[in-house]
Amino acid sequence: MKLSNLARLLTLLLLAVAATTSSAIAAQMPPADTLSRQASANILGKPIDALMPEDLAAATATTITANHLITGRSLTTQGVTDSVTIGARNLALLWVSQDNGRSGTPVLSDPKRTWTEVSSTTPGDRRFTLFRSLAMAPTTGPITIATGDPGGMVWSLVEYSNVDTGGINGTRAITQSKSNNWLEEGTGMSTSGNVLLNQSSLPNSAVAAGFAISRNGLPWTGPGAGYNFTPMPEPDIRFAPCGTICVQAEFKNNFSALADMRWTNNSHWLVIAAELRPAATTPQASITPTLLDNNAAPGTTMDTAQVTITGKSLALLWVAQTDGSAGPPEVQGPVGRAWAPIGATMPGNIRLTLFRSMEHINRTGKVTITSPKATVLLWSLVEYSNVNASGLNGAGAVAQAALNDSSQAGGPATAGSVALTPHANTGSATVGGFVMSQTALPLSAETGYTLTGEAACNTLCLQPEFRQDFDPSVTMSWSKRSPWAGAAVELRPAR
Repeated sequence: MKLSNLARLLTLLLLAVAATTSSAIAAQMPPADTLSRQASANILGKPIDALMPEDLAAATATTITANHLITGRSLTTQGVTDSVTIGARNLALLWVSQDNGRSGTPVLSDPKRTWTEVSSTTPGDRRFTLFRSLAMAPTTGPITIATGDPGGMVWSLVEYSNVDTGGINGTRAITQSKSNNWLEEGTGMSTSGNVLLNQSSLPNSAVAAGFAISRNGLPWTGPGAGYNFTPMPEPDIRFAPCGTICVQAEFKNNFSALADMRWTNNSHWLVIAAELRPAATTPQASITPTLLDNNAAPGTTMDTAQVTITGKSLALLWVAQTDGSAGPPEVQGPVGRAWAPIGATMPGNIRLTLFRSMEHINRTGKVTITSPKATVLLWSLVEYSNVNASGLNGAGAVAQAALNDSSQAGGPATAGSVALTPHANTGSATVGGFVMSQTALPLSAETGYTLTGEAACNTLCLQPEFRQDFDPSVTMSWSKRSPWAGAAVELRPAR
């Protein structure tokens, strides 16, 4: 639906509501032209020209849910949580309070995942910090929390499912965050605290908030209106998992600008809240590979078979060669199509080069590959449909790329591996291409991958593989030790 049509639809819906309500309420509504201007100017909390496709998809998003994992404390400058399992694609939020936070925010150590600071607030000695983490696979293990100042700490860890997994380490899952404390609010000690988020929000977004108060303020008397404690507080304050400070989280699965909480006795307080973006449920076509041509032959110039490369599909061309000392090959054709090099790697006299190309119309013809010093040329031409068609010549379809070879990885081996950054776009896919000696065959794809066609062989062998989801370690194996080179790409899906 065009954005202008969406604006008109929202306007009609607002007018319909006005027509069916009582005349007293209808009399208080602004004129229709005012409604139209408001709907056009601000949809989903954004100017209409700034809307992204994923914002529109959020209107049919799944409901975010919260699951408390652990609460703990330490009386020293280092705390270690219990071993905890955090689910795949779940956003983990960790609130940490410090009795003495003058030297700065805590440092988290976790060999299984990365933690990123979201916000921190301190009115003086005490400090309250929120961290986020999102991984594409589940992890299990403890988290080490270190502070630079003597004094105790308390933490609370909650995971949230059905959030947007785009960006790096949960950046898309958090739309906004705000902090507050008794000093900024100007209340001094009190029996309640709050923070106010910006009014703009996505449909179906949620709010997570964490509060820190003195132990003397207990017991907790209630979360904010519409919120639920995560977890429910210990009813007997003698067993509350607190140090000098107590931490309590709350959650609301629909947006509210106000995040507040109440307790029994006057206390200083700190709070950090975040608005969470839901995962969209708009159907998304899967990225699909199609082998167009692969071959190998001795010579310095080779033509592929006659191929038709589909408009808005990404074409990836792997070219392997010996001798590769003259540099990357030149690639041309079909007429009207340009090829951009993604990268090249060279163990010894073997060179592997990966090219990309995308046009918005079909192109038919042969692709010509030229390398002046080549003794053997091998190629594999694959097109990938349902990819992101933004950017120049397929730039939007390639989320990231990486290369590796045996000269960088310890010498000839029976397997090769290329590492991608372990963060994926929602719905992305993974492709890899490897070259090795022909005598090393047979070869096999990594678990979860499928070989794209058969290997093209002549002295060397070149083989691409494909995986429908993201994998940060792209691997292929073969039977005998061999020099090798590999190139891997994360493909971004169409939106």
